[in-house]
Amino acid sequence: MDLAAFGSAASQLRERLRAEVEDERRRKRLMQLQDQAAPKSSVGVSSGYSGGGRSPGTPMVQRAPSRPTAVRYAGIAKGSQSAVVKLASYAGGARAGAMLDYVSREGSLRVENERGEKLGQAGDRAKILEEWEPLMDNRAHSKDMASFTLQLEGDFAGLSDLELCEVGRSTFHGLVSSRTEDGEDRHSFAFGIERQGGGAAVMTGLMVLRSTGGLRRTPDAKGEGMIARAISQNKLDLPAQPSNFRFVGYGNGVEYGTHKLRDLVEEFDGGVTTDRGRAIADQKQAGDLVQREWRKELHSRAPRDVMHVIMSAKAGTDPEAFESAVRGFMARTFGEQRHKYVFAMHDPATDPKGANDGGKRPHVHAHAIITTKNEHGERPRNGPATFRDWRENLAEHARQNGIQMEMTDRRDIASAPAYTKNQVRPVSRKGRTEHEGTSRPAHARYIAKREGARVYASSPRSQQYRTEAVSTWGALALSADSKVAQFARAQVEQIRGIETHGAQVIKLDERREGSPAFTRHMVSLMALISEESSMSDGAQQDIRTKPEFEQYEKAVGAAIFKAEREIIDPEERKALDELTQSVREVVEAKRVVVETAAELVEHAELRAQGVDVDEGRRQYRDAVEKHGADDVDAGIALLKNMDRAQDAWIEAGEPKDPDHPTTAIFSAELSAVINAARDGNTYLAEVVQETEVLRELDQENERGDEPAESDGSEGKSVPLQAPEGNAKTSAASQPATTTDRHIAEPDYQSGENHDDREANDNTRQLHEQQMRVDGAKQSPEKGRTEQDARKEQTSSDPAGQQVPRQNEQQRERDRDDDLDR
Repeated sequence: MDLAAFGSAASQLRERLRAEVEDERRRKRLMQLQDQAAPKSSVGVSSGYSGGGRSPGTPMVQRAPSRPTAVRYAGIAKGSQSAVVKLASYAGGARAGAMLDYVSREGSLRVENERGEKLGQAGDRAKILEEWEPLMDNRAHSKDMASFTLQLEGDFAGLSDLELCEVGRSTFHGLVSSRTEDGEDRHSFAFGIERQGGGAAVMTGLMVLRSTGGLRRTPDAKGEGMIARAISQNKLDLPAQPSNFRFVGYGNGVEYGTHKLRDLVEEFDGGVTTDRGRAIADQKQAGDLVQREWRKELHSRAPRDVMHVIMSAKAGTDPEAFESAVRGFMARTFGEQRHKYVFAMHDPATDPKGANDGGKRPHVHAHAIITTKNEHGERPRNGPATFRDWRENLAEHARQNGIQMEMTDRRDIASAPAYTKNQVRPVSRKGRTEHEGTSRPAHARYIAKREGARVYASSPRSQQYRTEAVSTWGALALSADSKVAQFARAQVEQIRGIETHGAQVIKLDERREGSPAFTRHMVSLMALISEESSMSDGAQQDIRTKPEFEQYEKAVGAAIFKAEREIIDPEERKALDELTQSVREVVEAKRVVVETAAELVEHAELRAQGVDVDEGRRQYRDAVEKHGADDVDAGIALLKNMDRAQDAWIEAGEPKDPDHPTTAIFSAELSAVINAARDGNTYLAEVVQETEVLRELDQENERGDEPAESDGSEGKSVPLQAPEGNAKTSAASQPATTTDRHIAEPDYQSGENHDDREANDNTRQLHEQQMRVDGAKQSPEKGRTEQDARKEQTSSDPAGQQVPRQNEQQRERDRDDDLDR
């Protein structure tokens, strides 16, 4: 044998020996994994709950230890389906009724509660909501955007449309922006402008209420007064003289802003301009502006009284077995923690909703509506670990009912990441929902998930997970079960193929070397997350009070503002946006904890003073039964505006001049209340009759209206003079604070029947009850006056508005989105 042949033989021998050693190592690994699969006793684990404190005797969550990875993988290789549990959305108590209607298909399907009771008879819906009422906080949605009008005085006849738009843009920007130590604090806005007689013009627009520096304006008389003072002081170097600024509406979230801006584009036939001088000519540009640029400025918040959870199984799964699995899952996950809930099965064979309307999905699934607060005042800390536990629990109960199901992680087989509801829009609901991406990257993510692309995440934690997955699949490749071995070998080849060749790779969390400013800000923001995580675990100083939280929130807002101002590179800005979103989610979670704790303390103090804090809710329900939800809600809104206008008028020194801004606004709000009462709002009619000042004004204006009835002027707004002296209308205006504090406003759907029976207590009792609550809240020791308390209540809260809740509300028709997400 020559030297070359000998070398070749030696090389082959070495390769064979190396393969034998590798096989032996895999066999030992497989034996270790099989030993780990031996049953173990259940252990108590942390509940992952926050707020309120656990009462003695409340059980911790009891669950079996995590299923061994090798056993899970073997189940996957044998064809077990994946456990799918999705947290679809949160909602406030006002939306709980609508969510119950959706889950029960408007009462056509029976729902089951935590006690195993089947509910579906007439009146059951009302009983559920009444039982849940003590667990509802009914916080108001944040006021994110507001529509406005502004008069521009001057002679603009000689200006072109483009020049007039620039005059309007510069004028309004000067009114709502300011210079700070950190730079310019500005508001985003868009507007259209219309010429008036005499050469003047009127701006109509939509603005983001939160500024780039974190200050939030309030769309009320106070906010209008701030701009009115800026106009009256006339110290601004503006290209036009502004006057008569008014907020004409406000709303919450991206959907509201998109709708309003598109209406504005339609009203001005594409003649809309942004605060940066960019033209918005069509509906698509309007939607892109709000959804892609303004979204991150909103810091939107919405109440989280209930959560909507969906549990799904593959088509062909036994519906009765899956219902039993869902029942066990709900009892263990939420029932043992003393949450209230209901769930209903949606089986394509029995679903009364048509396929074209989003019903009769080809797979069996269950919808559950759960109170986020349990009977002990605790809320779950939902996160990736929690959702993993949910999937493990559902899979365990499914197997107990004869359904082969496993908890899966996308990294187990290098599958593509899920797409979010904000990255896609539905284009077809027949059968399996079809979507399209809202942007090119979003559509690529959707296609990757839909087509089963092989993807790996490159974060350090994911790399470690992937290494362990390859090792486990490699051990299973030697299994005596040929089906398991074949599937395992395929997974090893696919994962290693991605690592080696990069086929179908989407590298997540990949970061290139950044600029010094980028590195500095990223480290600073990551430290804020780390610190907050440690705080929540109790390792460092815990944030327990609102002042402590506000200080922390201001620090976060300042760090984000500086980073966004200095980082302009597109790739670096994309990475920054992802991190700031995580920071905001952490801060928002802490906000919920702090606010919940503060509310519990506040209610305890009020009860100690003998104030029935629940009476306001009962009074509101009585008023709704007597007058209807529409009249009561509209009336409370008008009374709130009147109350705030009166406060502004008093703060201005009760001017007698009818042309004074505060006098004019107060007079207009009084007129709005009385006109609404005349137009058929029975709630306001009762308030007017029971409030001496309003009753006298109404009678005076009725006398003034008599000559005008014959010439067709009926229904027009009658100018009112502000009452002489400090004639407070607080008896009528008190509901303005009622809706903000203690009255829960239920969600009544259009077309819903209500009893016409008379309420036991009249409307004045509703106002007086809230006055007692407000009076108890004022601390005599601190010497706060009623006016001081109102100032504090109605003022904007910059620190409390800087960091938003994730996530916006999801349309109810999107609840059953693609199971493969």
